[in-house]
Formats: sequence, structure tokens, C-alpha cells
Amino acid sequence: MKKIILSVLVFSSMVCFGQQLTNSNFELWTTEIYGSEPNNWQYNDGTGLVYGTNNVIRGIDGVDPLTSTKVTGASAFGGSGNSILLETKEAIGTTTINTYNINTIPGYLYRQEAITNTNIGSITFNYKSSVVQGDSCFVKVGLIDANNNFLSYGEFWIKPSDNSTTWKTKTIIIENQLPGTPTEIFIEAMSTFDEAYSYNTPTIGSKLYLDNFTLNYCSSPINTNLSETICAYNLPYTWNGLTFTSAGTQSNSFTSILGCDSIVNMTLNVIPGPFTLIPDVGFETYLGTLGLDPCGIDGKVPTSYIDTVVSLSINSFNVSPAINDLTGIEDFTSLETLNINRQTSSLSNGVYITSPSGLDLSQNISLKKLICRGCNLQSLDISTNTNLETLDIGLWGPSPTLPLNNIQTLNLTSNTMLKYVNISYCYLQNISFPQSTSLLSVFAENNSISNIDFTSLTNIKRLDLSNNAITNITGNNNTTFKSLNLQNNPNLISLPTSASNVDTLIVKGCAFSGLNLSTFSNLKFLDCSYNDLECLSIKNNSNTQIGYINTINNFTLTCIEVDDSLFSSNNPIWNANKDAWSSYSEDCIGVCITADITDVNIENIKVYPNPTNNIVTIQSESDIKEITLLDLTGKTLGKYHTNSIDLSEFKVGTYIIRIRYSNDIEVVKQIIKN
Repeated sequence: MKKIILSVLVFSSMVCFGQQLTNSNFELWTTEIYGSEPNNWQYNDGTGLVYGTNNVIRGIDGVDPLTSTKVTGASAFGGSGNSILLETKEAIGTTTINTYNINTIPGYLYRQEAITNTNIGSITFNYKSSVVQGDSCFVKVGLIDANNNFLSYGEFWIKPSDNSTTWKTKTIIIENQLPGTPTEIFIEAMSTFDEAYSYNTPTIGSKLYLDNFTLNYCSSPINTNLSETICAYNLPYTWNGLTFTSAGTQSNSFTSILGCDSIVNMTLNVIPGPFTLIPDVGFETYLGTLGLDPCGIDGKVPTSYIDTVVSLSINSFNVSPAINDLTGIEDFTSLETLNINRQTSSLSNGVYITSPSGLDLSQNISLKKLICRGCNLQSLDISTNTNLETLDIGLWGPSPTLPLNNIQTLNLTSNTMLKYVNISYCYLQNISFPQSTSLLSVFAENNSISNIDFTSLTNIKRLDLSNNAITNITGNNNTTFKSLNLQNNPNLISLPTSASNVDTLIVKGCAFSGLNLSTFSNLKFLDCSYNDLECLSIKNNSNTQIGYINTINNFTLTCIEVDDSLFSSNNPIWNANKDAWSSYSEDCIGVCITADITDVNIENIKVYPNPTNNIVTIQSESDIKEITLLDLTGKTLGKYHTNSIDLSEFKVGTYIIRIRYSNDIEVVKQIIKN
């Protein structure tokens, strides 16, 4: 029967157990010589007996086994206390050698005993050796029947390359050779010359230690079914001597490492084409971890394995090597969610797209959710992804450490199903929105957007355009609008009419000179700090619902028009977040009430020189009725009815002038005395 060594995995279901020979059984070890004297070891060279000289087998205790009843000792070498030492003492002093048969046998040990279980597949033992060059030892095991006929055997040769000063384990498989019923097992150990070397090669000092023999019994034969899956381009396919030219099942007989025969039925599954090219090793490696690449790293995967995938998530910490090219993603035609969540700044793992083709999603028309944060996207075309509901390609501040996407222009006009958009930190300059009632939230902070029109977003709830370069923002009146963040747009001077329905308005760090929020009846949160406000009206008949307001660092804002000055003045939050020179009033002389939000600064006013040493002149095309000088605490220092003010009597510092026109419109300016 043909024997092929197979891994243990094949026989994971077989029934095997071991029987340890007790240490007392080592008394059964015996010695045998060829000839009547220890110096007359012999071998047959094909013509007769040849004798060696001064070769001896002895135990580590020094007892010569040729005259002793047993071989004992070797406990000092880490064995059981009854280890066997087979030792070659000196070289054979003959000048010729015949390599027809085995070479000279300086030593020979054997044991033989009856067995009751005939299903012995192998024998396992421990050994140490110090075999010198030119010599070798071997251990042979086998089964014999009642007539002393050899039925099967196996052997293991120990060469100098196998030497070990620590115990090593070896299993010898007992091969089936002849039919019959075994009744006894024999174990023999021999020391001999290696026929590859000359007959006079010194062999002094060769030693072989044996210990802890275990018989391995197995139920045999065992039928085992295996299966393998390959791709069509791997045909023909050879597995352990079986060659497949197509899908199917073949059978063969194998031997396990414990000597158990098995009939193995191998079924080969062949995946037909087409195949999708995956040129990026990192991407293909990751698909392999998901079970989507049964054919190994070869630049392609079966399309049938990926075209039904609905969700694909790529987390940076689980991806190595890095993915630089997502070519092949286009064949994920059922994909609804693509989540590339980069959580590390390292470029050695995760998705960092360097391919010129970027991210091609034109064929992923079922896509509903796209997340690609910090992926180094240089452009993004999602015009065919009309089912997209979530677009998240931005990062969160204030100073993200991940690689940024760099998408200067984004056209969303085809994506009418969008509900959520995050495009923060993308170097964006231009964005176009769809005509949509679905889009509720847009986060576009930390870009370079100068103009934006969200008129088409009829159901928008939240818009964050902070830290951009916006000069103009357009939007229709929208009763559902809740939050507008325009913080740090230093050139922005006006609001869209749709903002009147918001409950949260943040315009910190803009260029507003006046804000009339009297129609903002839903306002609950207002931050208009760090502007150039000269006028602010929040007299909206709903001041009691405003939980937070911040107006600090508006150096020319002296009067804030409110519903109830007593309520506002007694509100600790309101007072903590206003300048000392600002005060709350129910009537700021009509400035913000009569003037539209965009009309406060319509007069062509010049205040010069500013800074000044003494005289400051106010030039205006309209008639000035009165000029009031105030300090930064809001205290009135003087009133003037001319176009110039003499500051010589005042100390160096910053002052406020309130310019009142004949139509009762007021404009507030800041001046500095050197």
C-alpha cells in the first residue's frame, strides 16, 4: 500500500491512544553479540563474517551489558532513571569495507515482548545523541507473528546532523508489509558505520540515549473527507499526488504521523470567472481576511465573492500593509455601506489613497453610506450614487492629525437622497447642493468656501460653515432651520433671510457692523462676539428663552436693544458675556429698529486721523445731528454738534463716538488717543 505522510489535521477525528511502557519493563532489554567474545562483533560482507575489535555496549553506570542482566542508569542525562546508552568505544581496525550490505555493527540492543492489541500504528520515544562523523545509529521497530515472521517495521537513522544534548521526541511509523496477525513487538537499537565514509574513520565517542517508549494504537482504516477551493486559473491542480483538471472528488490512502491508514476523499471546488483585478496588495490582503479572496494574493479575486457584499468596513488598525489603491471597489455592485474609518496618522496601515484614479464609485449605484475620513482623497465624483444618504469625508477639529482629504470642488446636485453631509477639513472651495427635502445637516467647517447657496435645501436643520472665507451666504426662508454656525468668517457682513428661524446662531469672529435680530423669535443661543458691531437688537419678544448670549469684544457696541432691560441686566450669563461699555436698553434710539440689518452702515463715514494726538474729524455725506464721546465703560464724556472733537484734555486710550444723524440713525465708531 502506498504511504504518504499527511498533516495531523486530516486525522483530527481518528481514535488514538498511547500506552506507556513502565520503567520496570526496561529490565527486558537484552544484548546480543555476533561471535563469542566482545571483541568479535561481526557483519556479513557477502563472503563471510568480518570481525571488529574492542567495541562495547555499556550503561552509563559502567556495567558491561554483555555480562549484566540488564542495562540501567542515565538518570543524570534527564531520562527516567532507566534510560539506555548505546556507546561505540573504538574504531574498527580493518582497512577495507564492502558496501554491499550494512556496514560493521559495533553494538546491538533489542527487546521483544508479546502484545494483545494488534492496532499499533507507531512507537514514540525520546533520544539524545552524540554521534561522530563517519558513524551512525538507528532504531528499528516492528511486528512479528507467532511463527517469528516479520509482518511490518519502521526505522529511524540517527546521523551527526541529528545530535542533540537535550531530549528530542521521535515517532516511527510501523509500515504494513505482509498479511498476518502480529503477536509480538520488537525494538532494536544499533550502532554502525556510515557507508559513505572510509572504513578507518574514527568513531570513538558515539553515544545514543533512549528513553520513554510509547506504543500508539489507532483504529484503522479511517475515512476522511476533505475539500479545497481554488480559482479556475489555477487548474490543473495537484494535491498530495492527486491531479485535478476540473472540479470533482478523488480518493487515496494516506498515513498519519501516528501510523494510522486513512482513506481520504478530496473534493475540489473550482470557482469560475470572471475575476476582479485588485492591484493593491494591501487591499487584496484585507479582502482575504474577510474570506473574499479564496485564491491567495495574486492580484485578483472572484467577482462572485464581492458583487453581493452589502457592507464593507475598513478600520485602520486592522489593515496592514496600507491600502493605497481601491481599484476593484467598482465590482462591489451591491455595496450599500463603505466605511473607511482612519484612526491613526501612520501611513503604514489603513487606507491612504495615492493612486491617480482615486476612489471610483461610479458603479456602486446602491451605495447609501460613504465614510472616508483622512483617506487623502484628491477628488470625489458621486454623481451616479443617487441613493446616497450619508456622506462623511471630513474630520473633526480643532487640529486633526490624520491626513486630510483635498477636495476643492464637490457637486452634490445629483444626490437628492442625502440626509447628512460632513465635508470638514477638505480644502473645499466650491460646493453645490441638490434640490432636496431630505438633507438635514451639513458640516463644512475649516474649508475655503467664499460663497454658498443653500436655497434648494428646503428642510435643512443645521448648517456649520465656521472657519471659512465666506462673503456671501444665500438661503430661502425656512421655518425648520435650527442651527447656523458662521464663526470665523472674517469677511462676512450679512445673514440670509432664512436665518430668522434658527434657535442657535453663531457669528463669532465675523465682520458684522450691525445685527437686527428682532424677527428671530426662536433664538435660544447667540454668540456674536469678536465682530465690529455698532448696533445689536435682540428685541424679539422672546428674550426669556435665550439661555446663552455672548457679545464681548465689540468695541463700538454701547447699546444692546432688548425686550426688558431689567431682565437682561439681572441675567448673570448675559452680563458675564458683554463688554463693560455695553448696556441693555429697550430703546437704542431706533438705530436697529428702523434700520434693516444690511442698512446700518450705508453712510459714507470717515473718521480721521485715527489714531490721533488731539483733533479727530468726522466726515459724512449726511447731516450729523450730534456726536457723543464715551469711554470703554460706557460713560458719557461729552456731546458735540460739530464735525470735530478735541481730545487734548483726555488721557491716552481708546474711546467710543456715537454719531447720530438727523434721521435719528446712529453709527458707532472707535477712536484711539495717542
